[in-house]
Amino acid sequence: MNNPTEKHMTTVIRILRYLKMTLGKGLFFQRATKKEIEIFSDADWAGSVTDRRSTSGYCSFVWGNLVTWRSKK
Repeated sequence: MNNPTEKHMTTVIRILRYLKMTLGKGLFFQRATKKEIEIFSDADWAGSVTDRRSTSGYCSFVWGNLVTWRSKK
């Protein structure tokens, strides 16, 4: 942030307003003894019978807690 503009400040204020309204929401992380990062992925190449399109996906875990995931056809 060596050259912030008014647009950057407007965006920051918008994010802070959003966070203020979502205080009761969040992610629950369990305490874990296993301190590892694990990432799993899978793909089904042209597996759809109707249109022969592929399906792929991944998920990542930090210390045993699901952090990100995605699937795409």
